[in-house]
Amino acid sequence: ADGRPKARPEASKILHAHQSQRNMTERTPLTSFLHTDKTLKPTSLDRNNNTFVNDDDAPFQTEEEEDEYIRLVSPDKCLICPITQEIFTDPVVAADGHTYERSAILMWFQMGRSRSPVTNALLKMDERDGSSDTVRSNLAVLGLANRHREIRGRDLLQRCRSVQIKRAPPRDSGARIRALVDAAADLTLRDYGNAGSVDGNVGKTAMWLLIEGMQLELARELFYAGAVVSFPNDQTAESVSYTKNSKKCHSCIGAVEKIISSASLTLDEKMEWKKFLECLRNREDDENLARKEKERTREEANEAHRNEQRELQQEERSRARAGGSTSSNGLGRMEQGYGYFPTLATLQFQSSIPPPSRSVAEEENNIRESLDRILAYIGAVVFIFFILS
Repeated sequence: ADGRPKARPEASKILHAHQSQRNMTERTPLTSFLHTDKTLKPTSLDRNNNTFVNDDDAPFQTEEEEDEYIRLVSPDKCLICPITQEIFTDPVVAADGHTYERSAILMWFQMGRSRSPVTNALLKMDERDGSSDTVRSNLAVLGLANRHREIRGRDLLQRCRSVQIKRAPPRDSGARIRALVDAAADLTLRDYGNAGSVDGNVGKTAMWLLIEGMQLELARELFYAGAVVSFPNDQTAESVSYTKNSKKCHSCIGAVEKIISSASLTLDEKMEWKKFLECLRNREDDENLARKEKERTREEANEAHRNEQRELQQEERSRARAGGSTSSNGLGRMEQGYGYFPTLATLQFQSSIPPPSRSVAEEENNIRESLDRILAYIGAVVFIFFILS
């Protein structure tokens, strides 16, 4: 009506894409990585398997396009340790106000260095003695780092799921999968597929999906990146073979065994898969040993904590007895770790709290019996008062 030519649909799409890209780059650095990757195209429905497949695996046209994708999926700078240049796993705040990886900053001070790794400012002697008391955990940064790993891990699962369904290598030769692995994607996340499928109740990791997709090289790269093989406390993953009814393997090792037993592989391919199977079995043994060692260390730490709390309680009671403020059977203070009125969160996670030692349990039982007698006495007095009145 105004005489101006109408915009073509293709031009509108290009303009909308540029506007979306500009909005992404204008986000604040701290929250930009929390959004889903805008480079992903909508998934399509696979009619044969009734599941969604990620079709965004086209080859990169230029190196700049690949570099742009790597930049988009990489962790934000605030999640990278200034010393290790890797994403945080145990971030702590030092006296200079900056966040570092705990092991890296403690090693920095233990080597005798007296300056801040970032500002190069001199630190006081008590701020750089190399002990764990000189740093404090940064739970906020840890939560952001874990969120980044989860987002990239879900993207990785989606792409590996597409490879498993298509039974063919991705068209980009796995470039996006490698970029997500380098971007610290969580390799422990598991894809449960559709609830109505035969194997929908078996959670499969990204490496497991690549194995079922017959992608040995990509599976090896995830293996060397630290992908787990064994699954603790998982009944469906305890069996390394496959069931008679579903014929579906229930572990990475079982999936490789099924591939080796197939007749479609050449002799050289079977040899490569057997080598990979041996690596998986060795990793499983190492993970089991590491898990037992971790449990033993946790038990020792819990026992040391209980002993420390017991000593603090004795010191507090001795101090109170000397001051005459409380009796020898006083309940003490809540920060001693022996609270008699737990919060709702404590009650919810009661099963995960280790039981106290025998001496502490006996002492708690004695105090509980004393409280019961006092409450019974007060109740009797109140009842008699009401009767007489």
